[in-house]
Amino acid sequence: MKHATSDILLSIFILFIFNSGCVNDDMAECLTDNVKLDFNLYAYPNDSTRFARHIHSVDVFIFDSDSLFVTRKRVTRKDMARIGFLGTNISLLPGKYLIACWANADSSTHISPMSKCQTLLGQTSVSMSAVPGDSLYYAPAKIHDNSGYALLDPGSQIRPDTLYKVDINYGGRQEKEIDFIRAYRSINVYIIGYTDTKGGKQPPLVELSDISTLYDFKYHTISSEKKSFSKPTQTTTYGTQDSTWSLWAARFFTIYEPITDYIQIKIKDSETNLQLGFVTLKKYLDEHPDVDPDDIDILFEFSGNTLISITNPQWGENQVIPGY
Repeated sequence: MKHATSDILLSIFILFIFNSGCVNDDMAECLTDNVKLDFNLYAYPNDSTRFARHIHSVDVFIFDSDSLFVTRKRVTRKDMARIGFLGTNISLLPGKYLIACWANADSSTHISPMSKCQTLLGQTSVSMSAVPGDSLYYAPAKIHDNSGYALLDPGSQIRPDTLYKVDINYGGRQEKEIDFIRAYRSINVYIIGYTDTKGGKQPPLVELSDISTLYDFKYHTISSEKKSFSKPTQTTTYGTQDSTWSLWAARFFTIYEPITDYIQIKIKDSETNLQLGFVTLKKYLDEHPDVDPDDIDILFEFSGNTLISITNPQWGENQVIPGY
């Protein structure tokens, strides 16, 4: 009888081990930080101080091999300081995964909420904040043509916007470097010779119309989400002791999207909101093929408050310094 009791206790003990160990289908509790992601800025791979100084947070999205959403993690600057490296640790079951990352230099940029009901990669989207001034960065697996850099291998069949692929196996720690590239284009508007409608020197407003604010991880914009953005200009005075003139400037950051006839740049009086001049961005680029479509410069020249010309400035360098 005593022997039979021992067999029962041994069986119960073995059953307890199997139920509490790592032999069931859910291995999450058995894997701790088995993936390490290191973050870098593509243009400055060896300059970690630049990333730490400018990047506010990184959103990491994990999808399985069928593009089904698995999990999301936001990594803030404080999180990275706490763990002691510019990156994050993630626990994943063995399998094949796609990783998409967004970084931004301002906390106002936000990612649209995702739930288990939103599982397909093509249905997930990014929502920019109300003002297109954030410095957004995206982490693709290859150099993206929107980054302003050509593909290293023009004959490659791999699309430049392919997401990072990670194969997770049992055993050893998986490590992956995530290189961020710029995910926006800049539009720099300059104004000279302007006098407001009252004969004064109030800085004019610049309005950028019909800009998309929603797009997915492969830069597919959602056309129903369009907004117009206005900015007051910054003023710099140039000249000599006998005469001076002013240069007004404003800079916009917009997502990459096709430049259509609907996108316009408008100059307005800051007090009356009266439109004093405008140009369709597509028409301007067609007429000035030398303008960089990723970093657009455009100069409006006025006489008083009458528009004279719209040209590509030739001073060779931007007069407005971006946040990053």
